[in-house]
Amino acid sequence: WYVRIPYGCTEITAVLQMEQQLQQDSFEHPVAMGRCYISLYSPDGLLMDQTSYLGASYSEPFVASGSVGAILPRAGIWEIVVTSADNLSQYNHLESHAALKVEIK
Repeated sequence: WYVRIPYGCTEITAVLQMEQQLQQDSFEHPVAMGRCYISLYSPDGLLMDQTSYLGASYSEPFVASGSVGAILPRAGIWEIVVTSADNLSQYNHLESHAALKVEIK
């Protein structure tokens, strides 16, 4: 996604929320619908912020959402990249499902 930041903005934040399967009972653990990470690039192509993988994981704590951002972002076209893991089949998924919310102040 590309986001135009006008002059005078104080902050940009992008939040990625992985969708989750509904739990059938209290004994089931949460299951994310995929595995992704999110990156934020400045107008000159520099990586400004990046999350670790969000969603499905067998070895790490379950994290279903993450955010990237910048304070006093330079005016111009910023890029937000959501990358789905190339090994989704190892987590019994064929695709990732998530929602992205971008806020500019």
